[in-house]
Amino acid sequence: MKRLFGGEKSLLIAQLLDALAGDICPICARVSEAERRHLDLLLHEQVNDNRTREALAASHGFCPDHTALLLEVGGRGCHAKIALLYAAQVAALAEEVAALPDSGSANGALQTACPACANVARTEQLYVELLARRLAEPRFSQALATGPGLCLPHLREVYAHAAPGERALLRQMQAERLRALSEDLREFARKSAQVAQGVREPFGPERDSWIRALRLYHGDLKG
Repeated sequence: MKRLFGGEKSLLIAQLLDALAGDICPICARVSEAERRHLDLLLHEQVNDNRTREALAASHGFCPDHTALLLEVGGRGCHAKIALLYAAQVAALAEEVAALPDSGSANGALQTACPACANVARTEQLYVELLARRLAEPRFSQALATGPGLCLPHLREVYAHAAPGERALLRQMQAERLRALSEDLREFARKSAQVAQGVREPFGPERDSWIRALRLYHGDLKG
């Protein structure tokens, strides 16, 4: 994990602890918030920044997912800002296209290296390593034990960075949570089948088990 100043590290710790009390994988939650904040900052403070425009031109813009998120974050008032952001980018692209070779390989020309994806990867790595190093601390282990737990992709990442003692703790907590989820899924299916037969048994904690199962495998579901 990169060396952080005390204040910055304390902020990351506070943000991660807050996310551990949420209803989705805490790392997914922090990454999702960070990518929205990154695009919001871009639209509201960096539209006229030459370095930002040059970076977007060099990367050939955003990937499809972050292009859609850019529109969502900006809302109806972002169209002129997007025009300004893309004007220099499209001009640079025109020069690249004009210089494409008549034959042979273009050596990766026109490929996109989404800057928002790169920012997400850096943010994700920070929180993965932070959680891996602090799992044994009671405030983290208790929050992880009572919260939604980690999605499978982030479980793999945190487990890979954790020390043996932290790995044992993480294995135990996640296995217990998965067994409980499996029981909730069976109960939800049983009660749902009864509804189809005209028997209405009230749903309890298992009512959202199906969405928790999807989030387990795929993280923060969009939409």
